[in-house]
Formats: sequence, C-alpha cells, structure tokens
Amino acid sequence: MSITFDDLKAYLEDDLGIGTAQLEEETPLYSSGLIDSISLIQLVTFLEKKIGGKIKPTDLTLDNFDSAARIIRFVGTR
Repeated sequence: MSITFDDLKAYLEDDLGIGTAQLEEETPLYSSGLIDSISLIQLVTFLEKKIGGKIKPTDLTLDNFDSAARIIRFVGTR
C-alpha cells in the first residue's frame, strides 16, 4: 500500500498534534524540530500499519524520513 502527502499531513495533525497549515512536501520534519524522536517512532508505527510491513532501524535516516516527500519515496520502495 502507498502513502500520500495528505495521509501524512492528516496523521501529523490529528494524531501527533502538529500544526500543518504551512507544511509542504519538502518541509524538514526532524531536522527542523517539527517532530522529535518519540514522534518519529509513532510515525514509523503508523507507516508500518499502512504498508503492512516492518521498517528496519537502519532505514531511519534523514535521507528517508526528514520530509513528507522523502517518506513517500521511501515507502514507495517497500
């Protein structure tokens, strides 16, 4: 299963309580402090449920998870 920008945006706002009014696909999430390590783990759990598979700890990099666009690209390879 794939994930969309709208899916991510809704999860960030509804489940993590993060304001997403100014969020764009390339907005840095972790490196900007928008999400923290706990939020990242919650996001990974959400993604695993959506895609029906596990995400390896070694895949938790800024290259894969620092923006919605990177997350969508990464999930698309699973």
